[in-house]
Order: sequence, then structure tokens, then C-alpha cells
Amino acid sequence: MSWFLLVIGVGSALITIGWTKQAERKRRAAWQKVALARGGLYHEPHGFWRSGSEAIEVDIDRARVYLDLVMIGSGQHRQIYTRCRAQYALLLGPVFQVSPAGVLAMLGKALGAQDVVLGVEPAFDQRFIVKCDHPEAVRQVWSQHAMRIMLRRFEKAAIRSDGRDVELIVGEGLDIPGLIDEALDLVAEIVNADIFGVDALRDLPGAVYHPPSGPWNDRSVPYVILEHPVPVTIAPAVVGRRAVTRAAVGDGPRDRPLKLLVRANGSLEPTGGAAQLPPVAAAFLRKVGDGTLIVDGARTSFTWLQVETDPARLVAGARLLAALAGAPAQGVYR
Repeated sequence: MSWFLLVIGVGSALITIGWTKQAERKRRAAWQKVALARGGLYHEPHGFWRSGSEAIEVDIDRARVYLDLVMIGSGQHRQIYTRCRAQYALLLGPVFQVSPAGVLAMLGKALGAQDVVLGVEPAFDQRFIVKCDHPEAVRQVWSQHAMRIMLRRFEKAAIRSDGRDVELIVGEGLDIPGLIDEALDLVAEIVNADIFGVDALRDLPGAVYHPPSGPWNDRSVPYVILEHPVPVTIAPAVVGRRAVTRAAVGDGPRDRPLKLLVRANGSLEPTGGAAQLPPVAAAFLRKVGDGTLIVDGARTSFTWLQVETDPARLVAGARLLAALAGAPAQGVYR
């Protein structure tokens, strides 16, 4: 009898291994197909846990989306999940956690646990628990399209943001190309939300757009260059813990740095700062908005107090810097 049970056990194990190998082949074929169709990269598995290093990378607008497998849990409770990740253009995105509104979650909600109602898609608010400290910022990145993908395809999945990157965790191996595409598109939809004013920069007349590059977790910041009359770069930037917009030109005629606070009406602090600038700058100072002007022989810049999306102020900032860079080095402005 023991021999019979042993044979049955070995046979069952072989069948299980066969099913597992077949499932892996199906998944890998699906990942390769998606990577090829979307012009991305497929990384072959290698190492002791072969599936652990397998991944695909796909560029979707500004984002580079990375999909791989991750082992979660310990001991007998370990399970392989599919993970899809991408980073914000600046590492200052909203922090949130979205999880299915299961029985335990609904009980917690009834007992007063946090659940933010975003108010964009009613079905989304009903089926998911949202935790965040700044609902308005989260609404900016969760479009109705993103919510509908989550509802349609990932009702049992969880997605979170730590302010640097967005991570979707699906409790199963994704082996259907259409479902893989939806996971990539969902994460990209969130991180590509225009919270840093990149779309406004791309739309500036005459601007040459330079998209981000690099791996998914170490991307360069997108920027534009306005070429005339001298090249001026405008890009999102970080000041303290705030996202802002900054225009910069590579040189300036002043030997010692000059720092001026510019008001929306064109006034300067300190008030005597106007005398240290060439007369041509005055017209642009009245149009550029609130910000900080730094004139330096190495790098002259204007940094707005917030993310700037107004085309007129952006162009005025670029022309202000171009005027300063091209001003004759004489008098007090030397």
C-alpha cells in the first residue's frame, strides 16, 4: 500500500510540475509578446529563483513602466505576485494606498477607519478603500480612465504610492497580453498625470522638448529649450519639498551672484535691485510673475514660486534670461 501511495504522490508531483512549467511558458510568451508589440524590453529569467529576475520594461509617454514578479510572505505562506511600477517625473507625487473593499475592509470602514471618497467615479469609491492625507493631490493623478481600468481589470489588486513611485500588486501571474497592457497603462496613467507642468512646457511655441530617459527608477527630468535669441532651458524642479518651474541660461555677465525676489507687478526685493539690471529687463519683469531671479556668471535662473503653466509667464521668463545673458557687461551690471 505504501508503494502505491508513493507512486501516486510522485505522479501528482510530476503533474503539478508539468502544469507549473506550462503556466510559466504561457506567461513568458505573453510577456515577450507585449514587450515586442510596445517596443519595450524583455529580460530573460536567470539565477536561483529564475522567475525572480524576469521582467519587461515599456516606455509610455514620460514614464518607463517596469513589470516583474515578486515573492511576498514567508515560509509556507509565500506567494508569487505580479508587480508593475513606475516613477513620477519628480519624486514629489501624492502618497496613497488603494485596496479592495473586502469584508474586513468594510468592517474597518464602518468602525471609522480612513476611507477617502475621491468623488470622480462612484463605483470606484464603492469598491475600493482609499487612504491618503491629501485627497486633492490624489484626485489630480487618479483620472476617471485610471479608475475604470482598476474597476474593469483589477478589482482584487492593490496599488500604492510612496511619493516616489507607484506600485500595482496583482495576486496572480499575468499571462494574458491584454491584461498585461492594462496593468502597464494603469500605472502609466497615474505617473504621467501632469502635476508638474510638463504639458505646458511642451506646448510652448518654438520649444524643443527633451523627454526623460534612463531606467524606470532613475529617470532624468523632462525639459524644453527655447533657442532664440539664446538657448534657455525650462524644467520642473524641486525647492525644499515643493515642486516648482525653473528657467535657466548657461551663462551670465555678472561676476558676483545677484539674488532678487520678483513680484507679479514687476517690483523687486531688495528694492534697489532694479538699478543692477539692464533696462531691457524691466519689460519682462512685469510679465514673468512671482519668483526668484538669480544672476550669476556661471548660471542665471528664474524660479517661479510654484509649478507655472501660464504660457505668457513662461515665455517672459525665458526672454528675461535671454536678455540678461545677452546684455553688455558694463556699468553696475558687470
